[in-house]
Amino acid sequence: MLNLSYIDYDKLISDMYTEINITQLDNTLQKRKKIFDFFINNISYDYKKLYELRFKNIRCDRRLEIQDVLIRKKGICNSLSVIYKLLLEKANIYSMCVCIKGHMINLVQNDNGTFSFDDVTKGIMKKDFNNDNIEIKSLKFLDMIRPIGDVYDYFNYSYSTALKLGQGIEFFSNKYTKETIYWLPVSTIDYAYKLIKKKNYDYLNLKNDKIKDYRYIVSLPDISLIQKG
Repeated sequence: MLNLSYIDYDKLISDMYTEINITQLDNTLQKRKKIFDFFINNISYDYKKLYELRFKNIRCDRRLEIQDVLIRKKGICNSLSVIYKLLLEKANIYSMCVCIKGHMINLVQNDNGTFSFDDVTKGIMKKDFNNDNIEIKSLKFLDMIRPIGDVYDYFNYSYSTALKLGQGIEFFSNKYTKETIYWLPVSTIDYAYKLIKKKNYDYLNLKNDKIKDYRYIVSLPDISLIQKG
């Protein structure tokens, strides 16, 4: 693992942001879609790493996974969603990383004060399934990760669509990990929706409120946390 500093990480993210070619004329949704398209077209999913995690219980270092996205342009859902969040924030679009049944997606601010979801991981996977471009051929593994719908079903979608995509109210067993990600006993996307609805959708102010469970719906809210072991 490279011993990167905060400045190193910020430069790598800034360099990646420059590749996306966002202009001052782009509105919020155009910026967001350009970042999403960049992931679909330029970032690879690390199926080998996911296979090792799910079937061999081999876990990589979180910071190394983030470096893989920035340097090798390859990652799994946790690292992909963190970099997606940081790129959105380079475009002044607020985002949170949300865990659902052991899978991480992004909750993203809209211009009108509402929120919607992006799942760059499933978008990349759907493209790879369409192109038969997955190096792990285990049927059990492929059935586990196979996305439904189309690539852009995973961009700017609503809570009701999240339920249709299987990102809703189902129960799962994980309580927590040793990392800075926490899981609830019910789907976190459902939990986040209900919590934000209770706050009249003003979820940007959740940071300032002393809400006990805020930590459960946010992962790596600041790039400086990448440095911590």
